[in-house]
Amino acid sequence: MYKGESFFRINTSFENVKVKIADIHLDDKALLWNQSFIRSFALGQWPTWERYREAIMGRFRKQPFDDPLSELM
Repeated sequence: MYKGESFFRINTSFENVKVKIADIHLDDKALLWNQSFIRSFALGQWPTWERYREAIMGRFRKQPFDDPLSELM
């Protein structure tokens, strides 16, 4: 999320397009999560940037005792 926040500090995007901009830059597990999360909203509705940011950080933020090597195994 740091890169996303940095991008939005440089590029003063409107609040209503931040999630859409992030949406097109995701890959792999984040893209799958994103598709499921966006589908949970009514057709044509998008979450606010704050709600989206909280959700994605809650899902992908590393916890103090996470083992990054466990994903490789």
